[in-house]
Amino acid sequence: MGGLDWAGAVKDISGAVKYLKENGCTKVGVTGFCMGGALTVVSLVNIPELDCGIPFYGVPGFDGLNFNNIKVPVYAYFG
Repeated sequence: MGGLDWAGAVKDISGAVKYLKENGCTKVGVTGFCMGGALTVVSLVNIPELDCGIPFYGVPGFDGLNFNNIKVPVYAYFG
């Protein structure tokens, strides 16, 4: 996970959310497994346009994450 450009990945997801909403989608969610689950959590914190998120097992580094920013339903799986 250390090699991922987290800011760039969140920017890409944000752009996809914006594109989908501008082209007829009324609600957009994000999901992912392992690193994708961690990216789901980071996206929920940083992309207010998301409508829900479902992370599977992903645990991001918590430094700088304000979980109070999450205002949408989250269904998280951890084992």
